[in-house]
Amino acid sequence: MTIKIPIPADDTDKAPGIINDIESMLRSNPNVFLGKEPPHCFLSRTENSSAELTLECNLKNTNYQELPFTKSDIFLQTLQTLKEHGFLLKKEDDAKI
Repeated sequence: MTIKIPIPADDTDKAPGIINDIESMLRSNPNVFLGKEPPHCFLSRTENSSAELTLECNLKNTNYQELPFTKSDIFLQTLQTLKEHGFLLKKEDDAKI
């Protein structure tokens, strides 16, 4: 599973703490497979006004009905972590979400 989240480029100084917290959250999630390749989070791209935070992890085998809930749970926990670090995510038209 891969999640990419745009963040403001001027907040990249917060990235190390966010990355550590997200990787810890992924390692403690019972639905994340910790086998051959551990979950990881990193800044994957930066431009003038934005950067991109990428999360990658392997999920344990679950039935197809549980998979969307597992992905949503990880995404929501990631958003909560960003919020705890002071990020306000915005829509493309700059409306807060």
